[in-house]
Amino acid sequence: MLHNTLAVSYITILLQPTTMNLFYKISIDRAKANYLSGWCFHRFAKLKKVDLELYLGEKLLAETRAERFREDIQALGVHPTGECGFEMIFDHQPDTAAHAYLELRSKRSRVPLAKITINGFVVQEPMRLKQWFRLISSKSSIIFMHIPKTAGTSFNILAQSILSRDGFVAHAELINDTEITELQKTNRYISGHIRIGLIKKYFALDKAALYTIIREPYAHLNSHMNWLITTYTSNDDTYFKYNNPIIYDIGRDLSKYDFTSIENLHHFVRDISELHSAFFDNMQTRYFLDNEINRVNQQHLTEAKANLKLFTLVGLTEDYTTFVQDFMETNGFKIPHLDKKFNISKSSPLFDYHNKTVREILYPLVCFDLELYGHIKQMNQK
Repeated sequence: MLHNTLAVSYITILLQPTTMNLFYKISIDRAKANYLSGWCFHRFAKLKKVDLELYLGEKLLAETRAERFREDIQALGVHPTGECGFEMIFDHQPDTAAHAYLELRSKRSRVPLAKITINGFVVQEPMRLKQWFRLISSKSSIIFMHIPKTAGTSFNILAQSILSRDGFVAHAELINDTEITELQKTNRYISGHIRIGLIKKYFALDKAALYTIIREPYAHLNSHMNWLITTYTSNDDTYFKYNNPIIYDIGRDLSKYDFTSIENLHHFVRDISELHSAFFDNMQTRYFLDNEINRVNQQHLTEAKANLKLFTLVGLTEDYTTFVQDFMETNGFKIPHLDKKFNISKSSPLFDYHNKTVREILYPLVCFDLELYGHIKQMNQK
């Protein structure tokens, strides 16, 4: 699996949205093992919540109501309130020996909203001829290397508002090895938490334009650690609890620390484990490397700088607006009215990363990220 080699291996339910019941709009965000999430609403009764059921043959596996608030769907104008999200968790991974696929249905209708296979693509409507012409006539696909907590979610939502008709994938890291290579054939935009080495392996770079965003390293470290703790403590999104327990467990470990304590900060940095270093030791530099490593060193920084040459544009979170404008101009897109950022943490900072002492303690975890960030900032200024 591409998500993280440290993650527990699950069978991926590979799904692409399909319009099988024209009265409903539906999109699947995550589909993996015994987990399903996305959004759904009735086209002509948008404010009425849709009750959803997941079937294997005639066996009901799970049911829920699509009523979770989706800030992105509201901001894009797709749904008036954004209260149309859903999450499904079923007890056991389904045995599909007797059936080819799972069916997601509205409780009011037996007509499936989506058909999901365990080993292969979902049953979907044929690609529209107009979409096919757009794909074969475009010069290149757009691949966005989504480094977590850098405003990548905001950029994906912006790109989706422009490129959804040309084929759009937001979580390529969830797709298994044999199928990810096929994405470039039918999707103009592909995004995922995938380092450059895997992007080189799975995509034709001569037919792709690469983009990414990097963030000021101290702010990024704080935001990433905060997100991991929130992932452990929150009941709003249980995806990682059931499908990537390593992420969940790291959040649990972090929640035990009082990071306002200088002594605890020293302890965290000094005794960091090999597992934790994969998430906190110069994490942004790691995304620009060909292979996974234990600890980042000067040689790895040199490799990361060399791989920067593969990218059409590398933006800075602190100058997100300029990155978006440059992306639009480069691709000849008209800038839509969408200046809001999404997936912004509402938690208080874990530590004062502007404090000189705190910065000195955390420096080993961000030293190479700082050099890379400064190098990219200088390149952009030129």
